[in-house]
Amino acid sequence: MNQQTPFFPAAALFLCVCLLFAFALPARAESPWKGATWYAFGDSITSLGYYIDQVDEELGTVSFKYDHSGFSYAQLAGVYREMITDSAPDLITLFAGTNDFGHSGTIEDMEAGLRTILDGLYTAYPRVQIVIITPLQRNFDHESKPIETGGLGPNELGKYLIDYVRAIRAIAEEYGTPCLDLYSCGGINLLNAREKTMNGDGLHPSITYGPVIGHIIAQFISGYAPYNP
Repeated sequence: MNQQTPFFPAAALFLCVCLLFAFALPARAESPWKGATWYAFGDSITSLGYYIDQVDEELGTVSFKYDHSGFSYAQLAGVYREMITDSAPDLITLFAGTNDFGHSGTIEDMEAGLRTILDGLYTAYPRVQIVIITPLQRNFDHESKPIETGGLGPNELGKYLIDYVRAIRAIAEEYGTPCLDLYSCGGINLLNAREKTMNGDGLHPSITYGPVIGHIIAQFISGYAPYNP
């Protein structure tokens, strides 16, 4: 007859082993962004702000919105100076570009607007960490969405959203500015955009999907740290 180990001694042994492993594991490092000031600059997706609280929660940042619904980069270039104050932020995100495409603005005008913003911000805040976020894919309810064009359809100039995204990525590379390509990794595409957006409009991340975008943004920013010489 096999002798079995009594239940309580076995449970106590298991608990001790778990505690030993728990104390052996290193403590989770505190976010270098905890308490950092973050300026979130962008269009209506930033205006809704469903991604912002998630970033603040994960990184410990203190956010301030500078949002202009419906604005393109060409238009945002005229208002970005509202972010230039006596107190420099630690982080600025630029999240726009979908309206440059949607309003059929030229890529050249978008590029000029983004360069104006970057020139002004880097001159005013040479130590700030700037992160550019590309537009998400979209399936907006009033646009032509043929499958063969990726569901995004050309605008009135015959340009696709990906053309604007590529231009944004190229400028980010030119300035050595980190660029999070949400077009490629935002989890939104032709087939699911209506399910993940506010009121199914195919453009604005919903109150439930916005935090998913926020998590992606937070994970990207966590690869960097404030510059505090």
